[in-house]
Amino acid sequence: MASKAHSHNDYTVGLVCALPKEQTAAIAMLDQRHDGLPNPVNDHNAYTLGSMSNHNVVIACLPKGEIGTSSAATVATRMISTFPSIRFGLMVGIGGGVPPNVRLGDVVVSTPADGLPGVIQWDMGKAEQMKNFRQTGVLNNLPSALLTAVTRLESKHEMEGSAIPQYLEDMTTKYPKLALKYTKSDSLEDVCFEADYNHVATVFDPRPSFSNVGRKRDYNGQIIAADQNSCRGCDRRRALKRPPREITVHYGLIASGNQVIKDSVFRDQINARLGGGVLCFEMEAAGLMNGFPCAVIRGICDYCDSHKNNVWQEHAAAVAAAFAKELLSVIPPAQVVDAPTAGKVMQSVAETVNSIKDDVSVIQSDVHTIRSAGDGDWLSPIDYDKVQSDVHRNCQEGTGQWFLNDARFTNWLSGTSSQTLFCPGIPGAGKTVIASLVVNYLRSRYLDNSTSETDRVGVAVLYCNYQQQNDQASHDLLASLLSQLSLEQDIVPAGIRTLHDQFRKRRTQPSPRDIFEELRSAVTGYSTAFVVIDALDECKDDATRKDLLNKMLQLQEIADVRLMLTSRPNILPNREDMVQLPIHASEEDVRRYLTSQLGHLSVVVERDAVLQSEIELRVAKASDGMFLLAQLYIGSLKDKHTKKAITIELNKMDTGHAGLDQAYKGAFQRIESSLSKSLLSWVVVAQRLLTVDEMQHALAIEPGTSNLDLSNICDIQEVVSGCAGLVVLDSVSQSIRLVHQTAKDYFKANISDYFPDARRNIAVNCLTYLSYDEFKAGACTSHQLLESRLRRFPFLSYASNFWIHHWGRMENKMVEPVLELLSDQGLVSAISQCALVTDNWELEYSKGSPSQINGMHLAPSFDLHELVPRLSEKSPLDSTDNSRYTPLHYATQNGNKLTVQRLLDCGANANLAAISGATPLHIASRQGYYAIVALLIEKGADINCRDNGGGTPLTWAIDKELDAIVKLLL
Repeated sequence: MASKAHSHNDYTVGLVCALPKEQTAAIAMLDQRHDGLPNPVNDHNAYTLGSMSNHNVVIACLPKGEIGTSSAATVATRMISTFPSIRFGLMVGIGGGVPPNVRLGDVVVSTPADGLPGVIQWDMGKAEQMKNFRQTGVLNNLPSALLTAVTRLESKHEMEGSAIPQYLEDMTTKYPKLALKYTKSDSLEDVCFEADYNHVATVFDPRPSFSNVGRKRDYNGQIIAADQNSCRGCDRRRALKRPPREITVHYGLIASGNQVIKDSVFRDQINARLGGGVLCFEMEAAGLMNGFPCAVIRGICDYCDSHKNNVWQEHAAAVAAAFAKELLSVIPPAQVVDAPTAGKVMQSVAETVNSIKDDVSVIQSDVHTIRSAGDGDWLSPIDYDKVQSDVHRNCQEGTGQWFLNDARFTNWLSGTSSQTLFCPGIPGAGKTVIASLVVNYLRSRYLDNSTSETDRVGVAVLYCNYQQQNDQASHDLLASLLSQLSLEQDIVPAGIRTLHDQFRKRRTQPSPRDIFEELRSAVTGYSTAFVVIDALDECKDDATRKDLLNKMLQLQEIADVRLMLTSRPNILPNREDMVQLPIHASEEDVRRYLTSQLGHLSVVVERDAVLQSEIELRVAKASDGMFLLAQLYIGSLKDKHTKKAITIELNKMDTGHAGLDQAYKGAFQRIESSLSKSLLSWVVVAQRLLTVDEMQHALAIEPGTSNLDLSNICDIQEVVSGCAGLVVLDSVSQSIRLVHQTAKDYFKANISDYFPDARRNIAVNCLTYLSYDEFKAGACTSHQLLESRLRRFPFLSYASNFWIHHWGRMENKMVEPVLELLSDQGLVSAISQCALVTDNWELEYSKGSPSQINGMHLAPSFDLHELVPRLSEKSPLDSTDNSRYTPLHYATQNGNKLTVQRLLDCGANANLAAISGATPLHIASRQGYYAIVALLIEKGADINCRDNGGGTPLTWAIDKELDAIVKLLL
C-alpha cells in the first residue's frame, strides 16, 4: 500500500533503468512505495517513488525502445531538475560480461581501476589509420560517498557474505509472480563458448516471415529470432569447462557505448585497447557518468558474443537491483544529506570543462594536425602500442612475477643512471610476454601515477619481428621510439612540427639523421627514459642490430636511458656494463598456464583430478622452461577423448628442440582439412605475411580459370582453427602467421617433406590470378580506380610483386603460360602498375599514372633472361616506358647480370638515356654492380656520357665511394 505523499525535495537518491524488466526488479526491492508527485510540464519521465534501505529513492526508466548514452543522459537531467535534492544516482540493470572471470548472474560495479574511472566510453575516440582507435572517452569518477560505501560493502561481503540471496527471497515472498523469471532456477544454464566459436542457429519455424509485434527483444532492444533463445544447435564441446560457483560481485571497469556488441572477437579487441581490465559492456552508463554523480551496477546476462540471448535477463536485473539495495544499506542517510546535490555537481563540472576547453583549444589544434588520421604512419609504419596490448591481454594473471621481483630488475629500475639489462632466453621461453609485462608495469608505475613535471618518465617499446623486417630497418625502429617519446607529450616538440610540415609539403619521410637528432632531443626531456626492445635477434640483419644498439649507446651518454633487451642467447658480446637476467618459463608460470587450459580439454579430464595433476606435471616437466612447448603440448591433447589416448600422448613428449620438432610434426598430422594444409603451405612459403583478405583470395584461386569465383571464398577463422594451433590470426596486423619463428624454421627446413609442390602450386596460382579477364583492360587511369581494384582483388599486389619468386628454375611446360601473360599488353600494364611503384625519384611511376611498360620491361625486372629472345620477337629490344627507360635500364637497376648479358647479345643499345639523362652505365656505377659495369663497357657503353645534371658514371661512383668501380672507369 502506498504511503502518504512526500515533496519533491524529500528524495535524495535516483535509480535509472533502461528496460521495463530492470525497473520491475528495482521497484520490487522497495521497502515501501510512496504516492506519485506531479511532473513539471517539460519533464516526460515516469517516476516510481519509495524508500529503500532508509533512503527516499526515485526510480525512472528510459522510454520504451530508446537505448544508449544520450537517452540515459536526458532522463537523468530531467530527474535532477524535478527532484532537486538528489545527491547521486544508481544506474541499475543488465549488461554483457567479459569472460573468463565474470559469469552469468554475477554483478559488476563501476569503480576506478588502473588509473581509469569506473566507466569508460569505448566508442568515444579518434579514428586513426588502419582502423586504429585512440580512446578519449574518460568519464567522471564515482562520488566519494559511493566509493566509501563500496569499500565498506566489499569488506562486509568478505566477512559475512552478501545479502543478495536474502533480498531475492524477500522479493519472491512479496511478489510470488516474479519468482519464475527473476530468481535463479535449474533452467538457467551458464554456458560460455570459446571466443572463436560462433553461434549455430537452429530452425524452429519454416514460414518465411512474421510480424515483429510481440517478438522478444534483447536488453539493447534488438529483436530476437525464435532460434536465438538457446544454443541447442551449438557444439557443447566448444564450451569452456568451469566448476560451478556462487554469485560473485566484481568491482572495476565498465565499458559503455552506443553500439551493440555481439561479437566475442570485437569484444576482446575493445577490451585489449582499453588495457585488458574491462569487466562488463553496456549502453547507457556513459550518458550518466559524464557529469551526473552516480555508480553503475550491472547484472550479467550474456557474454557479448554471437550466443547472446535473453534467458538470463530478468535474473540479472534482479541481482543488480538487490545489490543496489544492499549498497544503500551501508550509506547513512545523514551522510547523503550532507553531500552536494547532483545539480550543483553537474554545474561545477560544466564550468570546469568550459574553462579547460578555452585553455587548450590552440594546443589541440596543433596536436590534432600532426596526429591526424590521414598521417597516422608518417613517422613510424608500425604501431607497437597495439602489439603491446595484444600480447599483454593474453598474459595469465601473476605470470612473470619472479622477473619483476629479481634484484637485477629492481636495480635496473631504481638506479640513478643509464643501464642496460640484457635478457636472453631460448626460443619459446616467453621473452615477448615478459617484455610486455615489463612495459605494462613501467606504464602503471610511472605514466599512470606521474608526480611532477620535474620527474618526467618516458616509456617506449619495440617488438622486432622476423615477419616484418621490411618495416624494421634501424631508422624505422628509431622513428618509432621518437614517435612514442614525443608525440605522446601534451605539446608536440618544435622539431617534430618542422619534420611534419616538411612531410605534408613534400611527402618525404624524415632522414635517418633528422630522426636521430630529434630522438636525442626527446630523451633529454625526460628525467628517465625506459626503452624495451624485444627479440633483438629478429632484426633484419647484423648491420641493423649493430646500428640500433650503437644509437642507443649514444643516447645513454647524454641522458638517463634504461635499456632492456630480449633475445636468443649468443647474439650480443659480453660487456661489463650490461647486466644479464636470463628469461625462462618458470614452473610456476607454466603450471598457472596449464591450469587455465585444462578446461578446454575433454570431459574425461574434467572428471579426473588425478589425471589433471598428471597432465600438469608431465607437460610442465617436458616444457623445461619453454612456454611455447607447453602451449603446443596442451594443444596436442585437445582432440584426445579417452584417458588412454591422453596417456599415450603424454608418453611421447620430449624436451627442448627435439620436443619442438616432435610437437610441430604431431600438430601437422592432426590437420585433417586440405584447405587448412593449403593455408599452412601459403604461410610457410609466402614472401611476406598475407592479410586475411589476401589469404581468402589466394585459397579461392582455381588454376586454369579466367575469373575468381566469389562463392569459393572461405571463412578464414574456420580454416585457421583447423591448423592445430600452428597458425594464428594476428589481431594487430590482421594477417595470418605461424605461431612462432621456430615453426617457420622447422617447416622451411623440412619443406620437401611437408609441401614438396608448394612453390610451384603457388606460382601457378599467382599466374592464374594475374591472368584474370578483369585485368586485361590494363592499368587504372587514376589513383581512385586503382584503390578500388585493389579492394576488389586484394591478392593482386602480392601476386604482381612476388609471383616470379615462387618459380625458382622455370619448368619448360610453364614457359608458354608466362610468355602468354607477358605478351598481353593489358595484363602487363595492370601488373606493372602494382609491381613497379617505387620511391626511387628516377622512376616516375605513381599509382595514378600508367607507365607504358611492356613485356620486355617486365622480363628483365623479374630476371626472366631465358625469355628475352622470344619476347624480342613481339616487342622492340629498346622499347621505352614513359620515363624512357629501356629493358636494359630495368635489368641493370635490378642487378640482373644474366639478363643484361642476354639483352646485349640480342642487340640492345647500351647508350640510350632516360629522361633524366641516365644510361644503364650510370645506374650500374651508382649501384655498385662491378660485373655489370665491366660488361657494359665491354659492349661499347660510353663512359663519358653525361646525365641532365652533368654527372658521368665516374662522378656517380665517386659520390658513392665505390673505389673498385672508380678504378674500372678511369
